[in-house]
Amino acid sequence: MNRLYKNFNGSERTQALNGLGGIGKTQTAVEYAYRRRQDYDVVLWASANTGETLVADYAAIAGLLDLPEKNAQDRGEAVAAVLRWLENNANWLLILDNADEIGIVDEFIPLCEAGHVLLTTRAHAMGAVGVGNELEKMTPEEGALFLLRRLRKLKKDEALESATAEIRAQAEALSTLVDGLPLALDQAASFIEEKPSSFEEYQTLYKSERKELLRRRGKLAKDHPSVAVTFSLAFQKVADDDPAAADLLRVCAFLEADSIPEEIFSEGAKELGEALSSIRQLPE
Repeated sequence: MNRLYKNFNGSERTQALNGLGGIGKTQTAVEYAYRRRQDYDVVLWASANTGETLVADYAAIAGLLDLPEKNAQDRGEAVAAVLRWLENNANWLLILDNADEIGIVDEFIPLCEAGHVLLTTRAHAMGAVGVGNELEKMTPEEGALFLLRRLRKLKKDEALESATAEIRAQAEALSTLVDGLPLALDQAASFIEEKPSSFEEYQTLYKSERKELLRRRGKLAKDHPSVAVTFSLAFQKVADDDPAAADLLRVCAFLEADSIPEEIFSEGAKELGEALSSIRQLPE
């Protein structure tokens, strides 16, 4: 947070939060915007998964800014209008989330120094776009503190030392086991909370599932095994509780993550297999 602030108030106008999936890039961007909100007149957010999502979100931003081009049939006009607004106004923060394809994002960044642009990306090479800031994994102590607070075994203002030596050791061991990735830790906490189960039970299940996953996926799983295994456990729990919910996740896995039309399921469920065929209307 301090490095981002220092760079933005120095010579840098575009920065990135770099790291693996599940390391906490998006949450860090949200937290930065929240902490520094008093520095900006406007904070804008756009999904940068693809060029299409960027165009759609810039068109939405044109509406938020009430620009004349907000209703233009050609969304390219709305994008150009947003870029002009950014170039002609100051004290704004633009966050482009999931900007993994830097080449696509480049043309959506205004050519000015009137505001700040913050990217979240898995890419390491930023080229001339901006300065990268690699996010680090949590230390065993940080991960343990997160787990114990997440599971309400510690209050938000309590230090790790407030926990018993036994509970602290178990939490640190689990943090180390999942490689300190925040998303993996959060998923582990969710599993322990909802099952419910203990740290030791989760570790035992994790180890057995990890071996099976590595057997099926080979060396590719070495990049981020903890996230993959944690999602595997969470998905299996969903499948055990509700087969239709598991099929719903399987279908969604083939679609763009944002703005999936409900009609795919409410009107087309009969085409999506037996478990989903009984769906007629999604709950409000």
